[in-house]
Amino acid sequence: MFNNTNKINREAWDKYQDDYMKFHLMKYPNYYDFYRNGGVFLEDYLVSIMGDVKGLKLLDTCCAADAAQTFSWHNLGAKVTACDITPSAIRIAKENAEN
Repeated sequence: MFNNTNKINREAWDKYQDDYMKFHLMKYPNYYDFYRNGGVFLEDYLVSIMGDVKGLKLLDTCCAADAAQTFSWHNLGAKVTACDITPSAIRIAKENAEN
């Protein structure tokens, strides 16, 4: 049961990523410029709890296509590794990192 549920979840999430990113860009049209210019899109309490992350290695275990947390932590100085359960999320996140 768990394996089948996990497979169904992964397939659905994988199919959703292209649309997720398209809608994300509609909501945040300056997405690329925002992160390219050092933007951080994290809740203040998260940044407060983590403190100074410069030089720390962080793992974003569910980056999704937008990789917003990955890019934010990177802009705060962390060395971030992003991963996701779906290949499409990783593909799109890599494309976003190149923009």
